[in-house]
Amino acid sequence: MQTVLIVALVMSVVLLSYHFEPVPATHEIGVPTWEQTRHVPASGIPLEEICDCITRTVSENVYFGPVGIPDNASGQPVRIFADKFLRGVVTSITASIDISHPSQGDLKIVMTAPDGTEAILHNRQGGQTTYVPKEYDSATSHALASLTGLESDGRWWLTVSDYSEGRTGSADKITITITSIPLKPEPGPVRTLSSSEGSPDSPIPDDTDGQDMSYVLDISDGGTVSDVYVLANITHAYRGDLKVILTAPDGTESVLHGRSGGGMDDLWLKIPSYDVDVLLPFEGMNATGSWVLSVGDYSPDHTGMVHDWQITVGHEKPAPKPSYPVPGRDYYREPGLAIPDDTDTQAVSSTISVPHGGALSAMYVSVDISHAYRGDLKVILTAPDGTESVLHGRSGGGQNNVASLYGSENNSDLAQLIGMDVAGEWTISVGDYRAGDTGVLNQWGMTLEYDAPV
Repeated sequence: MQTVLIVALVMSVVLLSYHFEPVPATHEIGVPTWEQTRHVPASGIPLEEICDCITRTVSENVYFGPVGIPDNASGQPVRIFADKFLRGVVTSITASIDISHPSQGDLKIVMTAPDGTEAILHNRQGGQTTYVPKEYDSATSHALASLTGLESDGRWWLTVSDYSEGRTGSADKITITITSIPLKPEPGPVRTLSSSEGSPDSPIPDDTDGQDMSYVLDISDGGTVSDVYVLANITHAYRGDLKVILTAPDGTESVLHGRSGGGMDDLWLKIPSYDVDVLLPFEGMNATGSWVLSVGDYSPDHTGMVHDWQITVGHEKPAPKPSYPVPGRDYYREPGLAIPDDTDTQAVSSTISVPHGGALSAMYVSVDISHAYRGDLKVILTAPDGTESVLHGRSGGGQNNVASLYGSENNSDLAQLIGMDVAGEWTISVGDYRAGDTGVLNQWGMTLEYDAPV
């Protein structure tokens, strides 16, 4: 029985249809209409007994022309495109193409997948006979079949070219449907900021030569260095005496100040605000170990003092990839909701309704938000019984976007939901709590594992 359930789950698909427009017209996919759809897989087992799939439907999936096809202009074809944002694997493609042209032997029609793979649907065959409307299907077309199995997200092109002189035509009506199995978003890296600072008012001895003052940041949990920040507030009568060096755990050194400035007073370093190049050698290295900031005086007659210093290292580790139990019950939304700036309590929200009851045993929530300053945002999931789980609580400072996967096995707020009845409305809300930036809730989804009552 388990094998049958798995087969039936894999055969469940999300049907996405697109509104195609000719280049160079601006193409914007509007807010989609979502509807819950029942499917009966080939096994004969009604899908509602296995999972509840949400289908995204755009009201228009047809490109209406006509647009002229230039005569003998292979370099100026008619190109029609659509952007597909939901990550998935293509299972089938159909194309209905209505072109008016007196000589189908002049024409070449190509569909191109986001990764550049081409499927030639029509290649100048048929001689000087009128092109008649044609239906292409990956089930019967070897060309379209070659595009199945590819990742579905990205820009899809349909190109119509005329390769012979003397006859013109037009693209009148084109319908393309791409069916795909949705994939869970790849979790982004987990970023940690490690920092050490102090205000010791430590005197800098005169002409120390190798006897530098040293300040240390120890990082034990590793990961890959993504960014480094350094602050040093130094008073000194002759800054040309000073050398300031940051040394990474592997011994790599970067000179932050190399005795420049001559007889000017004092030294205020805040890197990378004005000089990012000196920190580039550290990006991508292993962050584990001791980071040392050293300050030395390399000429006699002047002394100084270190008042404030700070070392901050951002380091990333791959997010743990949860093992998804099979079969699962997957739910997706692509609301495309604008997030107003500084909304305070006026958060935007999107809701998924789960009709089947059962005790929750595990869950995963994926969120994709575009925003220029994610530290402004709070993202909350509200369960059917009103329990709130904070998925993102204004962390991340000035970093862009929130594209994350949260699991009940490593998120305490989601873990508190284990055992509750899953039936009812699940709502995600996104609020902006600081002025200056706006964003968009692009998509979100849930995978719920639960024991449905018999």
